[in-house]
Amino acid sequence: MSVSAVGTAWFALYVKSKTEEQVSQHLRYKGYEEFLPLYKIRFTNHTVEKQKPLFPGYIFCRLSPGANGLIITTPGVISIVGFGGKPMPVEMREIEALKKVVASGFQSEPCKFLSVGEMVRVEDGPLAGVAGILISVRGQYRLVISVALMGRSVAVELSRSTVKPLGAPKQSVQWRCEFAEGRSAHTE
Repeated sequence: MSVSAVGTAWFALYVKSKTEEQVSQHLRYKGYEEFLPLYKIRFTNHTVEKQKPLFPGYIFCRLSPGANGLIITTPGVISIVGFGGKPMPVEMREIEALKKVVASGFQSEPCKFLSVGEMVRVEDGPLAGVAGILISVRGQYRLVISVALMGRSVAVELSRSTVKPLGAPKQSVQWRCEFAEGRSAHTE
């Protein structure tokens, strides 16, 4: 459990679909620190950009464990994510990693939660120090930052030179190499 010195922790709130921004505003008005990570999407005409939640149906809120009465009564909030009816905090390192991804300006997007693959750490740039899972290589590394409690992840593309492995992969990683004459695949 990641509780700061003032006795608060980050919790994931499950909210009604498409109400994330309104719930975030309500919580801010009530004096809570909230975090709604967004990503940009471009429509086919490339002139219109829209921001959408990285975790549809969820926002993060910092609160004291057990002090959830005002949270649950907030319009749009369905529940605080947890196990067995008990709210469980999100790890502080996961929130910090998500904040770095959002602030970096790199293109990010939601992706399926992954529990296998090679753990890597970003060595350079605005995401330096962020660790995640490597999922593909095609001239770019794709780093996945996961929030284990919610079973959700965010993918961000990074330059090959900024990522260094942390250790051995949990299982074999498939590297695909594409050549001008044809395609070949290599599995380690």
